[in-house]
Amino acid sequence: MEDTYAPPGSYESGSDSVINAETMDIFRRTRGWTKFVGIFLMVIAILMIVAGIFVAIRYASMGATGAGTGVVVLGVYIVMAIFYIYPARRLLGYSKASRQFLSSGSDSDLCQALDQIQKFWRFMGVIMVVVLVVYALAFIVGILGAIFA
Repeated sequence: MEDTYAPPGSYESGSDSVINAETMDIFRRTRGWTKFVGIFLMVIAILMIVAGIFVAIRYASMGATGAGTGVVVLGVYIVMAIFYIYPARRLLGYSKASRQFLSSGSDSDLCQALDQIQKFWRFMGVIMVVVLVVYALAFIVGILGAIFA
């Protein structure tokens, strides 16, 4: 018996999913953009690492104290690059899983694609919370600095 109150094309537990042409088109359009952004983020991460190596070499040419600073700077650049590599991998994973889903139409490929994009957004949410906490701490330190100055 059909549920007359269910939204059109809804997925009911225990039944086959209904993926219409519009859904497939959305995946097709999204896949290109996620692939583009994922590749762009990877290129930026690689450029960061290369820049870090050049900066480290430049500092190393300044002598013993510069070499230590260069290693620290290289480490910072590598950490910054990791913050680009992880979301890039998730976006590229979504793009690949979407391609598989578009060719097969299977629920497992759909779940794989959605899992990749969910991991991307979870990472972005955590980064946003961390940034907001840092902003709040900076604001509090600024206020306290102004009060006690």
